[in-house]
Amino acid sequence: MNPSKEQVKLLKIALKATSSELQEIRVSRSTQALSVTYAMRKTNELGADNKVAVFGLLTNNMREMLQESSMGWSVSKKKREVFHTRSRFIIAHDAQSSLVAFSMFRFEKEDQCVVLYCYELQVEEAMRGLGIGRSLLTQLESIGLAYGMDKIMLTVLKANQKSVKFYKSAGFRLDSSDPSRFGDCRQDYEILCKWLPRPTASSLTRLEVA
Repeated sequence: MNPSKEQVKLLKIALKATSSELQEIRVSRSTQALSVTYAMRKTNELGADNKVAVFGLLTNNMREMLQESSMGWSVSKKKREVFHTRSRFIIAHDAQSSLVAFSMFRFEKEDQCVVLYCYELQVEEAMRGLGIGRSLLTQLESIGLAYGMDKIMLTVLKANQKSVKFYKSAGFRLDSSDPSRFGDCRQDYEILCKWLPRPTASSLTRLEVA
C-alpha cells in the first residue's frame, strides 16, 4: 500500500519547509546547568566548519562500532548519506560555540506511512547524561507532529545497548519493518519507531495556508 493523498500532500509540505519554519516549531531548551543552543540547518546551510564538526563527532562515536557491524564503515558512503540534499540537521552548541551534539533527519515515505526518519543522533561523550539527547528527540517529535508525520523511525545497532535502552525508554518500539517481524533475528540492528498523534484539523489547515 502507498500513503494516502493527504499523507503525500503533508510530505510535500514538509519537504518544502524552510529551516526558519522548522526553527519556530521545534522546542529549544537549556539542559541542566548547561547553556546549549540549538539551530536548524539544511545541508547547504551548514557551512564548512559545522560539516567538519558534525562528521568528526559521528566518526568518534560510531566508526569502530560500524566497522564491526554488517553496515561497515566507508567515509565516502557515510558522507553521501549524512550530507544528502534532503538531510536536515538540529545542531547543538555550548557556550563556547563548540558543537556538542546533532541530529540528522529526513522526511520520507515508508510503506503506507509518511515519517520523520532520524538517521543520526550523536552527543559528545563528555556531554552525555545531561539531557541533550532527550532534548533532540523532543524536538524531532515536535517537528514530526507539526508536519503531520505518522511516526518517527530510526535504525540502531543491537550492540549499542545504551542507545537501544535510551530510545526504548523514550517510547520507541520495534517497527513493523524490523527483520525480526519476519522471523529474521540474525540481523545486528533494530528498526524502531514511535507513533505520533494524528494532526488536528486546525493544524492541517495551518499547513495548507502556509
